Formats: sequence, structure tokens, C-alpha cells
Amino acid sequence: MPAFVPNEVIMNPAESEATTKQVQAGFERMAGHTVAICGLARDCKKSLENLAPSLQQLGECFNNYQVIIVENDSTVRHCVHRFANL
Repeated sequence: MPAFVPNEVIMNPAESEATTKQVQAGFERMAGHTVAICGLARDCKKSLENLAPSLQQLGECFNNYQVIIVENDSTVRHCVHRFANL
């Protein structure tokens, strides 16, 4: 299973085996698909820098992915440039 599994997923022990199988099936299905991860940004350079590794990790669960960030009127000029290399 890919490393991208949210830490906040807490399962009831009685359901954990079935849930684990469902999550595994979901990751296997993701691996055969392409996804576009989209977002909006404004004056959030630090947040985007912190988010970039998670977006990349999530995207790598898919066969192919694109991250599309639309910036609007940020005062920080290079707010979304970090995403150019994902």
C-alpha cells in the first residue's frame, strides 16, 4: 500500500480488516487512473510549500497526475512557483 494514508484514519478493531481491504482495493484502482488535483491560491506561499509534498505523494498513487493551482491577485509574486516541478 502506498505511504499516503492519512494519520487521522482511526478504525474500530472489529472493522479494521475489512476496512484495510477496502483501502487497498482503492489504492489499486487509483494506480490505474489519471487525476487532476486542483486548487485556488492567494497569498499563501508558506501553506503551499507545506502542502506540496503531500500533493506529490497523493499524485504518485495514480498512474498519472497533474497539480493545477490557480493563483489570484497574490501579493507574494512567486506564490505558486514551487508547484512547477511537481
